[in-house]
Amino acid sequence: MKKILSFAIAAALVAPAAAMADSTIYGKVRVASDKWTRDAGIDAWGMQDQASRLGIKGSEDLGNGLKAIYQMEFGMAAGSAFNWSGRNAFVGLAGGFGTAVVGRHDTPLKMSTGKLDLFADTAADYDQGGNHTNLFMDRRVDGAIAYISPSFSGFTVAGAVVQTLATEDFQDAYSIAGMYSNGPFYGAIAYEQLDEDNFGAPAENETQFRIGGGVLGWNNISVTGVYETRSDIGGTANNDKATYQLSGAYDFGMHRIKGMYGSADFDNTAGTDFDTYAIGYQFSFSKRTDAQVLYNARDVDDAAGAPSTDSSVLSLQLSHNF
Repeated sequence: MKKILSFAIAAALVAPAAAMADSTIYGKVRVASDKWTRDAGIDAWGMQDQASRLGIKGSEDLGNGLKAIYQMEFGMAAGSAFNWSGRNAFVGLAGGFGTAVVGRHDTPLKMSTGKLDLFADTAADYDQGGNHTNLFMDRRVDGAIAYISPSFSGFTVAGAVVQTLATEDFQDAYSIAGMYSNGPFYGAIAYEQLDEDNFGAPAENETQFRIGGGVLGWNNISVTGVYETRSDIGGTANNDKATYQLSGAYDFGMHRIKGMYGSADFDNTAGTDFDTYAIGYQFSFSKRTDAQVLYNARDVDDAAGAPSTDSSVLSLQLSHNF
């Protein structure tokens, strides 16, 4: 019975692949064993998924340099109870004019500096789930209408509007970014706004500005920096935040050592400012498989008289891309 079931599953996977020659199944599996410590009383080991995913993407040639493109990607919590979550899922058109897509997609602001996070998809990721209490705020949104330009001597422009069904407006948020890539050199600037109608009245537009840059893989050295400001968070006037992060890495053979320092400054919110740093070592068995160990600590400027909320994590992670 097991052999029959295995054959049926294999046939179900192979037959569609043969019918869709321009489709690719891909994914990433990233699982870590973490030791979390917090002054407020947490001291425990646990297994954590670090943005594992499974997806299918492809294209169809429509002639005259035009093609249809699509992607359906799902997050999968490897190492714990089976759980699906939505990632980028869109359909679009691409050609000499650039690329236009509709569906669920990363905002241009998120896209602009993703490659500058040298601890991405680990316990020291600079976003860690899109929470405003982390260093940076990245968004993946439903209802995106997005455009990415062709490269003009290394310079690319991206823009998106977001429809939420929350208001009668055509768009309830927008995001724009300019990116420059030339060999190991990379730079980006981006701006994002959530309209005040999303928060109810009275409210303010929430705005976000980000700039970043660095060198990636120049003589085996990578150095990056990202700076961000957020204003009127959640539509609340004067609820502001400024953050920055500096990162560096050195590669030698199959080995990489890396480090990071970041800081967050919240206006009018006592006890939430923090500094954070991370150090890590990564060993690459191949271009698709690696293991790494890292240590990440956060020093919180707690309010006077409040208990300490400083925290740290020691993470042992194994990752494979397919």
